[in-house]
Amino acid sequence: MNYLADTSALTRILRRQVDPAWYEVVDRGLITVCEPVLAEALQIADTKDYGELEQTIVDTYVLANVPDNI
Repeated sequence: MNYLADTSALTRILRRQVDPAWYEVVDRGLITVCEPVLAEALQIADTKDYGELEQTIVDTYVLANVPDNI
């Protein structure tokens, strides 16, 4: 089972504000984020850390593409 994380969930995971059991779920590749969530989550990054945070999210989470016609 995969979980589709919204912005608040992803932000809490990135800030280490969730139950530690969720990090095993993350490590197993079971968290999916969509492009709008990625864009929103990057708003928490300082400008100098933006690229690093984006790469971390892309490397860690399954990305779900959102079709243009949605």
